[in-house]
Order: sequence, then C-alpha cells, then structure tokens
Amino acid sequence: MPKISSRRHFLATTALLAASAILPTFAHTSPTKGQNQTNLKKMIKNIVLVHGTFVDGSCYAELIRHQQEAGINAVAVQNMLTSLAADA
Repeated sequence: MPKISSRRHFLATTALLAASAILPTFAHTSPTKGQNQTNLKKMIKNIVLVHGTFVDGSCYAELIRHQQEAGINAVAVQNMLTSLAADA
C-alpha cells in the first residue's frame, strides 16, 4: 500500500495539472486577477475525480470535502480494479 505522502503528492500534482489546463482558458475573461478567480468559481460547478490503478476513490475524501465546502459538487468515481483484460 502506498504511503500517505505519495497520495498527497499525487493529489497535488493532479490538481495542479487540472488547474493549469483550465486557468489559461478563462484568463481572458476579465482584466484583473480577483475577477478571474470569481469568474472561475462561478463557472465550475462539478468535479469528477477518477482514481489511478493503485488506490480506490476513497483517497479523494479530504479533497472532496474541501471542494464541497467551497460550494462545488465533487465526486469520486469508483472504478472496478479487476484486471486490464476486464477493462477492455
């Protein structure tokens, strides 16, 4: 079983990659940084988190709680971890 620090590193990396993909798209919507953050919060309503091959979706529990406190509907998809052949 992976260490907690590895999970946190994975979550932080995933969040950073998602933000870096989304933020440039909305950067042109307003001229100031404060307005960009406000517009982005208004536009994001739902987040779907999909786990990797080594853990289940429960690793996102803390992240989901923080997103829900911020008013965003966040859920973790529970994929079956049977085998690669079963996924095909």
